[in-house]
Amino acid sequence: MNRSFAQFVSAFFHPLLMPTLSVVLLFQVNSYLTFTLPAEMKWLIMGLVFMNTFIFPVLFVVLLVKRKYIQSIFLDVQKERLLPFVLAFFFYSFTYYLLRRANLPPVLNSLMLGAALSVIVSLGVNFISKISIHMVGIAGVVGAFAAIGLLLNINILFLLIVLSIITGIVGASRISMQKHTNFQLLLGGLVGFFSEFLVVYYRLG
Repeated sequence: MNRSFAQFVSAFFHPLLMPTLSVVLLFQVNSYLTFTLPAEMKWLIMGLVFMNTFIFPVLFVVLLVKRKYIQSIFLDVQKERLLPFVLAFFFYSFTYYLLRRANLPPVLNSLMLGAALSVIVSLGVNFISKISIHMVGIAGVVGAFAAIGLLLNINILFLLIVLSIITGIVGASRISMQKHTNFQLLLGGLVGFFSEFLVVYYRLG
């Protein structure tokens, strides 16, 4: 794979963007959410998720780089991932708390709780192996919508196929850039998929 294309894929499907992508897609599928939430509320939720799960974590990671706590915003060094993971877990959990307090449809809470769970599980796994957080992110989206399709009894097969293809492309880009091994990609995929699938399917949160 061309390195420039691999870098573009890695940036466009950055793991911190996956909660926002999940919420955006959720509002597009043909479900009761399409009709129960007004457009203004949908934009407010998307903005909240984007700020809390992407903008704020990125700013904190940049600050950590400037303070020389970590070498790079790309978190290539396994042992330097601890604090960024903790920060991500805090912001994801806080977002879940805000969504839950807002008395929104439960599937939104489950989506965010699943994302928070995937971060804390990734933190634990990272002590053993440098897990691919890109795969955690995109596989989490696949797992969430596999559960949503079953839970809400809606046909989203085409969306799942597209997401699965994207997952393969993301994995190939990480291999092409020599960021991870196949085992590390597999770990990330399993953690991301099952964290979201189980939480959403069993309506936890």
